[in-house]
Amino acid sequence: CGPDVTWRTVAMATDGSKTAATAVAHGMAMAQALDAESVLLTVAASLEKGDATLDGAAEQLGATDQRRVVVSKDVAAALTDAATDYDLLVIGNKGMSGPSRLLGSVSNSVTHDLPTDLLLVNTTR
Repeated sequence: CGPDVTWRTVAMATDGSKTAATAVAHGMAMAQALDAESVLLTVAASLEKGDATLDGAAEQLGATDQRRVVVSKDVAAALTDAATDYDLLVIGNKGMSGPSRLLGSVSNSVTHDLPTDLLLVNTTR
């Protein structure tokens, strides 16, 4: 039996899309089950755009403990960097199947570079 794993902080990444909403809903359920702090996280070109994305996500899914906007044009790198502040990052698998997987995706980049635990939610079902 391995060491006990404790996730105290769960960051749920969203870009405001329907697929991200699915991933966030799963992340919120996991955070609640673990009695962990949940953080709604987005990467945007500006603070204003990020706040608008989080406002829409929070309205659709309900409030979370915290919200965080990371301003960057490189979404994958920004998520990877921000994830170091959390025990678990939750993202959807958008762009990881079908023809778009050949072009690369944020999800694919994050799965290869993430320094923390990851819940990759299948949003295609």
